[in-house]
Amino acid sequence: CMGVRGSPRKLGLANEDLPKVTYNLLDPEQYQQKEVCVVGGGNAGVEAAQYLGREQYGNKVRLLVRGPVFDRCNEENQRLIKELESKGLVKIQYNTSVKAIEKDSLVLKTADREERVPNDFLFVFAGAEMPHKFLMSLGIQIDKKFGEALKK
Repeated sequence: CMGVRGSPRKLGLANEDLPKVTYNLLDPEQYQQKEVCVVGGGNAGVEAAQYLGREQYGNKVRLLVRGPVFDRCNEENQRLIKELESKGLVKIQYNTSVKAIEKDSLVLKTADREERVPNDFLFVFAGAEMPHKFLMSLGIQIDKKFGEALKK
């Protein structure tokens, strides 16, 4: 089983190779007193925002969710992140994406405006790219299904 851990889905933006951009969170304690944005409304992104938003770290955390609601996140994580938001420890921004990555800031895009926000670190949890090309190069046939029932 190959998994997809080594090939995160990227945003496809200029400056995405800056050291401040990362695709996983290993040690939240190393991020303290920082302006942090987390992209992703699924469990991985929401959990990263929860860790980074802990009061003892003193971070200003924005959680950027592409859609109008959490649709890829379990109810417990939704409850926990909304609790942090109610305490002012995390700011959730729905219908928001990153338009540009700059050295000390990000340009965020919503349906009706753009906003430049200070930023020290950007965590991207946008899923992963499946290793289809590699598997196909080995002669493995892949049949992609998108919500269709599998034939028995």
